[in-house]
Amino acid sequence: MTRSLVWAILTFALLFFANLAVFAFLYFESLSSAMVTQRLVASVNDARSALHQSMDRQWDGRLDHSEISQNVIPRLAQTKAFKALVVLDGQGNVIYRERINQSRFTEKDLEPKFLPIDFRQDLNLGPQRQVAVEYDPDVLDREVRQLQQDLYQKLGWAVGVSGVLLLLGCIYVVAAYKKAQRMLNQAQRADQLAYVGTLASGLAHEIRNPLNSMNMNIQLMQEELEEDGIADRPELTEMFDATRREIQRLEKLVSAFLSYARPTQLLLQPASINELTQSILRFLDPELKQRRIDLVTDFADSLPTVNLDDSQMRQALLNVIQNAIHVLQAEQTLNITTRAAAGDRVLVEIEDSGPGIAPLELANIFKVFYSTKRGGTGLGLPIAQRIVESHGGGIKVESEVGRGTKVTFILPKAEVA
Repeated sequence: MTRSLVWAILTFALLFFANLAVFAFLYFESLSSAMVTQRLVASVNDARSALHQSMDRQWDGRLDHSEISQNVIPRLAQTKAFKALVVLDGQGNVIYRERINQSRFTEKDLEPKFLPIDFRQDLNLGPQRQVAVEYDPDVLDREVRQLQQDLYQKLGWAVGVSGVLLLLGCIYVVAAYKKAQRMLNQAQRADQLAYVGTLASGLAHEIRNPLNSMNMNIQLMQEELEEDGIADRPELTEMFDATRREIQRLEKLVSAFLSYARPTQLLLQPASINELTQSILRFLDPELKQRRIDLVTDFADSLPTVNLDDSQMRQALLNVIQNAIHVLQAEQTLNITTRAAAGDRVLVEIEDSGPGIAPLELANIFKVFYSTKRGGTGLGLPIAQRIVESHGGGIKVESEVGRGTKVTFILPKAEVA
């Protein structure tokens, strides 16, 4: 669903920018020419006004070259394309010419282009004479192209900023969508666990009663056989022992299932993860010595305290450490490390030098009832994961076949009031 949402946003953005590019191309082509033309017209109108003022000051209405140089030429010089101010006769021949922008042009053997400034019969210019401005069309073309380039550059910046904002918006939308999905999944999981917890309570009651009865019946049968003097037969002893082991295994499975399906309310208190881990290792010390497993510990000094429920976190750590112990052979090593990490996190690393876990099995280790250990319930790691996640943390498992497995508890440090 997330991928479909991203593709929809990207498709919309692509269509939006494509339409913007087509609009800009069609609009800027005409806009740049119109803006240059408007600039020329404004300059000509300004020059016409200056020419009228100069002519009105002359009592005889004759054209004064000094007046033109002083008043009209500076107005026209503001436009780069204008080359000269000219006076044309009735046949369009230049009878007077004064350069405007001396250093901007090189003379070309081309037919000159003119824009009329004024045509007045009441001026003493002679019959049908006209004042005009000579311009260079190449300069106009360059101005048009330069204006287009400036407009496209500004559009590029606008598109770039819009693209960045759109990208940030996409990231926010996807993050919000993922958060909503995560909250929805958590709510659904909570509902499922509540239902499973209710179901598990009923099933546990129905299963435990027959198991207790079976255990009592086996004990009574053994007592009767002892009275008859045949209780010491090896085959009977083995049968009773095997039956008791299966009853104990079923009781353990029911207890573990209840613990997973019906989690208790957390009682959080600031505590030292070092002290909790050391307490668990003291409890497991006899088993470690019996199996002749080398224990290596590295507890960080001045580790931040963690808000935790002592009994539940003890259960989670105990499950994982016992899993590590059970895969180790004599003389193999179990490493327990605690340390602080970035982001106000506290880590507990449990690393064994056992056989490791294959990649296909590693992808399933947190599934309920999935176990690679003979006789395992498949609930130890799911229970540990649920407990750690309820504390606002997480569990990371890294493993390589033939080199061992490392399980990392990632816990948030306690907030200072």
